[in-house]
Amino acid sequence: MAFYAHILHDNPEEVLPFAKRIAIETKRARAAFGTEAIAYGASKDRNKALSIIAEAFDLPEDSLEKYKSLEIYPYPSMEPKNQQLLDVLWASFFATGKSSYIEKIAEPLVHFHVMNEEYVEELRRLSNKNPKPGSKEYKELWSGITAQASLFGLIANAANDPVVLEALREIAYSGNGRVNELASKIVRKADERKNLKVSDKALQPKWKKNGKIIQKSSWQKSKGDFGASLIVTDNLEKLFKDWLGPAEIVKISPATKVKRGQVIGAVVIFSYRETHHLWWWTRIGSTDPARNKIGSSSGKASFRGQRRKSLCMIGVAYRMCDGIANTMW
Repeated sequence: MAFYAHILHDNPEEVLPFAKRIAIETKRARAAFGTEAIAYGASKDRNKALSIIAEAFDLPEDSLEKYKSLEIYPYPSMEPKNQQLLDVLWASFFATGKSSYIEKIAEPLVHFHVMNEEYVEELRRLSNKNPKPGSKEYKELWSGITAQASLFGLIANAANDPVVLEALREIAYSGNGRVNELASKIVRKADERKNLKVSDKALQPKWKKNGKIIQKSSWQKSKGDFGASLIVTDNLEKLFKDWLGPAEIVKISPATKVKRGQVIGAVVIFSYRETHHLWWWTRIGSTDPARNKIGSSSGKASFRGQRRKSLCMIGVAYRMCDGIANTMW
């Protein structure tokens, strides 16, 4: 919504046409979204635009007054107190291109902690206490979480957006505090990625069988520097173990026949130049058999992902059990 508020603020001649389109063409739920964008962003014809929408949707007077009471264009002075406000500041940056929003997004870095076991345990302890808003524990918990979100967003965008990178470079050179130190590290990593040279030949995925390059198929394709292959195996645990081992080549046992009660795994192996940033290890699944269907069978699903040099692999395992959920791993 903040993105649209900026658009309306910078283009006041669009406020009334926007309000009229909401009144004529938009359903009530979406109209609320657009009405907030007008209330926050419009600096001209604001009340007239809000009245048009209120009349079209028969809003009570108190609802109209609630929109009118919202602060007009609060974004330049907004403080990144939580993850939601960070998202608003990112939307503000993408709508305006102003580096001042990057400076605000970087502010929570002063509270950044490395996510080691001790700090994860501290966050868990604070979360379990369910601290009240405004308390010391509440501020400590959310400042740490917001700092993590700030770092993630800045790293993700610094390598792809030159304005973000230059803004962080300015922050890095402007002092020697915690924020400056982390901004410097982000800039250095982004510069390393930009200067990293990999031959085009090395990036071209070539799927092989018995040492020979095989052609594309419905389950194995590539385009440019991205390639992916879907494989069903009857020994997923061994595959993961070998994948993490030192061997240069990992052999995969394909599942050609499946028996009731047998565990099978479907894995997607893919190659891409950015795979060195991927490292997944998580679980999904439901104990509700109706939510875990594979044809006429069902089971408890587990999802794993691992990185291996320039390749990544993700996989889902199922125990074939005809409608009865079984726990995996």
